[in-house]
Amino acid sequence: MKTPTLFLSILMSIQLFACGETEVISSTSSNIAGNWTLKSVFLSDATDTPCAADAKNTNDLTFTLTQDTKDSKKFTINGKSAVNTYFGSMQVTGTNANGWTITMDAIGSTKMAGSPALMDCESRFFTLLQGAKEMRILDGNLQLGNFKQPNSSPRDGGTYLTFAKK
Repeated sequence: MKTPTLFLSILMSIQLFACGETEVISSTSSNIAGNWTLKSVFLSDATDTPCAADAKNTNDLTFTLTQDTKDSKKFTINGKSAVNTYFGSMQVTGTNANGWTITMDAIGSTKMAGSPALMDCESRFFTLLQGAKEMRILDGNLQLGNFKQPNSSPRDGGTYLTFAKK
């Protein structure tokens, strides 16, 4: 008699955990889906502008998240970088103390050329975006990247992109 009770308890725990994670993702998807503009880049212990000061006449770097209609954990991404437009996909894989864990799939882009400063800006943006492992909403801003870990150096605050909703 104990075996069926134990089995049912385990099964219910698994269902509650699965429902809880889906609920966290679906309840916040309305907050993360939409159009965003890059406001700053955080590099370990300093905040930088989206593009370096020598990159003149830059347009806004944009990031659009569209939730998959069949799987609430999957999103398509696209936007405008310093020179080119880009596209790809992202999946929410879980949660952690910082927010959500994510996996970015390969990012594709158009192949136009720009000034060296704009191409450097674009390269940094794509590198940070492609390497993002975490996502959170903080003070109404979307942050994507790799956040400070509990065991990291005090001067290592992580690297991440901060976007404001359009």
